[in-house]
Amino acid sequence: MVNIGTRAIISIDGKPMLATHWDGYPASLGADLLHCNKSIEAVIEVAKAHTIDSADTSLLDTLNAERVTLLAEKHQLPV
Repeated sequence: MVNIGTRAIISIDGKPMLATHWDGYPASLGADLLHCNKSIEAVIEVAKAHTIDSADTSLLDTLNAERVTLLAEKHQLPV
């Protein structure tokens, strides 16, 4: 299987919320989004599997806190 780095923007109610980096083709990211329950939490989880490059400011605190926690655990550092 070949994966191609195709960027995609996920909009909710017409507002761009997330930008992903990896495999934004409809057969990949699009199919995953079609099969989730469409809640913002589910959409974020789908986007995480496709590498989030950018997010709306309303989502940044949550995403950044999670990322900092994961990096701290990975490198055995305090948060």
